[in-house]
Amino acid sequence: MSAIRSFHSDQKETLSFRRLIALVVVSTILLTACGAPTPTPAPATVAPTAASNLPFTHTACAQGVDLTGQTVSFYHILNPDDQVDTVYDPLRAGYADAAEYFNAHGGICGGTLEQVFDETHWGDSQAIYDLFSALDPKPVVVTIYGSGDGVQLGPQLAEDEIPALNIRGGSVASAYGEDGQTLGWVFAANPLYVDQVGAFCDYVVANPDRFPHPVIGFLNFDDAWAQTASEGALGYCQSLGIGYAGTSTFSGGDGYIHPHIQNLVDTGANIIYTNSHENGPALVARNLFEMGLQDKVTLAAVNRAMDPYVAFSGEADLDANGLPVINGMLGSMPVRSLAETDNPGIQLINAQADEHQRPVTIRTDGYIFGWSTTDLLIEAYIQTGNRVGFDKITGAEMKKTLENIVYAPLDGVEQIDFQGGARRALAADRIGEMEYLGQDGKTSAGTGNPPMMVTVDGKQHMVPMIVPLTDYQPAPDLRTGGADSVPANTPTPVALGAVSGRIVFQTNRDGNHEIYLMNGDGTGLTNLTNDPKNDGHPAWSPDGKKIAFESNRDGSVDIWVMNGDGSGLINLTHDRGDDESPAWSPDGKKIAFLSRRDGNDEIYVMNADGSAQTNLTNSPANEGSPSWSPDEAKIAFDSNRDPNDGIFVMNADGSGVIRLTDKSEGNIWSAWSPDGQQIAFTGPGRDISIMNPDGSDQIDLTKGPADDSGPHWSPDGTQIMFWSNRDGNNELYAMNADGSNPVRLTDNPADDTWASWAP
Repeated sequence: MSAIRSFHSDQKETLSFRRLIALVVVSTILLTACGAPTPTPAPATVAPTAASNLPFTHTACAQGVDLTGQTVSFYHILNPDDQVDTVYDPLRAGYADAAEYFNAHGGICGGTLEQVFDETHWGDSQAIYDLFSALDPKPVVVTIYGSGDGVQLGPQLAEDEIPALNIRGGSVASAYGEDGQTLGWVFAANPLYVDQVGAFCDYVVANPDRFPHPVIGFLNFDDAWAQTASEGALGYCQSLGIGYAGTSTFSGGDGYIHPHIQNLVDTGANIIYTNSHENGPALVARNLFEMGLQDKVTLAAVNRAMDPYVAFSGEADLDANGLPVINGMLGSMPVRSLAETDNPGIQLINAQADEHQRPVTIRTDGYIFGWSTTDLLIEAYIQTGNRVGFDKITGAEMKKTLENIVYAPLDGVEQIDFQGGARRALAADRIGEMEYLGQDGKTSAGTGNPPMMVTVDGKQHMVPMIVPLTDYQPAPDLRTGGADSVPANTPTPVALGAVSGRIVFQTNRDGNHEIYLMNGDGTGLTNLTNDPKNDGHPAWSPDGKKIAFESNRDGSVDIWVMNGDGSGLINLTHDRGDDESPAWSPDGKKIAFLSRRDGNDEIYVMNADGSAQTNLTNSPANEGSPSWSPDEAKIAFDSNRDPNDGIFVMNADGSGVIRLTDKSEGNIWSAWSPDGQQIAFTGPGRDISIMNPDGSDQIDLTKGPADDSGPHWSPDGTQIMFWSNRDGNNELYAMNADGSNPVRLTDNPADDTWASWAP
């Protein structure tokens, strides 16, 4: 039995599977096996019945209050571009079914509940907020979805005095502002991500038989919220006696992350905690399996990973027992799962999902959140109305209610308590295990009980089930200044090397991506951009006077240019499609860049003032990381047009495209040497490699288990700078052009990447 999946039999007997799917699940399977569609329910026509007919009760409306004929609207800033379809569709279905049900059972004091979404400003949370906040009267509460919206909209919500429930948002900045200290107007509907890590560490030390000598390593998405969660909880976990093996990051687009894992295991990790979601946890589980580590390493994750939709993403990668390798992943589950059928609220949600023929792919945490959030909003509205009068409900009064409410929506589907306003994220968490339903329709799949298969829209799926291992317990308060925050053990100072010249680089040491400048010996460290939006991928102009970079400070990602001291910022591209990875021509007159304005990644070129923007590649494939030859005649780039990733070269006008690296290779991020005799690139094993301009004599220079990426030549061509996670997180390194004498240039818990040497 894999360590990812390992589960003591006595613990399972204690659970007795009282919370597992039984007859309700069987009815679910019968419906989904037929590939039932996901209809949009029509408005309820059933005459409202007394609220007492509910299997649970809200606070009674004040005597004499009757809102019959009135509509109470709850506004949702739900961005399908940020919330993938696997989350967006279940949320919408849950809200629709909940509104229909509650309206058929008394509504809100007789009034009709309305869920309001905006379908016009598709993918633009700011535009949706502007629309809702301009209404008269303004919404008294809104729901938002994710840490990004919490950070972006938080100051505006405070100014407009509109409280927001943040579903699936748990970064410190989204709940407490950029300073991490502000008790603002955003209330997270789950514990902070950093608190969840602490809650998992509490579980580890409470189960010494399962974790006799725990050493944790963090493997996160390369997002600021993920890094902050790991760093903020580290000291607390260390104080409990848990060892630390380091932190590494990866992109959701990565497939091969063996070096990340190997580094953590080499440093002693027997637990890998991932602050990732969507395909991230399944990717980590698959790589652990490929490396034969599933019996040695326990995989754990943030609550956004402990969602059935994540289980669907991992069901194709099977262990020898026929179960997905993600089976057995541990993590936070502050909301109850549909497997917990002893809970009345879950019974109701399952029954309504059956009635509306919701397939298994819709019955995820998003669907549950649609129900529990609707119930919470109704209760908060009634409590506020009873306190101030239903004609005097404002955002400020709803905020007071949310600060003080202690409520268990749908009789315990969640535990809502913001501790009298002292916290802006939930204070209780549970630990659960991801499993799959067996053919018996009652217990989890395993030996002698193969996984049950259902068909939805012609595709077969296993049935995920998230099984609780603990009940709700207090989660530690680990944000900076939090009651349980503990400083991490001070690491031994790293001996840093030095190079000549000045360097600009991308770093997230301030919580978002900024561009920093430093001397080659690490002195003179300066934040050049200092903006709450993300700035990255800097490139010095050939005369050393300007820096081109990418930034989303105007909404979409554009190519910008600034002076070498950070002044004189100018947006060069002004396009709704993302523009990234600028590269100056050697004469400084043109800039090549990657653009997504045509629906895929293409290489564009423009004049240095932003004029004459031209698509050079015009290919259905994805192209990236342009690099000019010193004579300006050619541009090297990476592409998947064959279809594997590889390094290509073309004439400066886009003609004469030639592949330089083997079609079986996955090579990216090329950089032409100053003398034009070699091209450095990132090889398929994430090593720094070099080759001749015709693709011959390819040599790996770094040859290590770590990820080494983003090569950049020194102005004299004698050294190559790159970033590497060989010491736990991404730092800048430099080595001689033959790979000898590597030295580390930065030392910071954040990620330092995308460096450029001043001419």
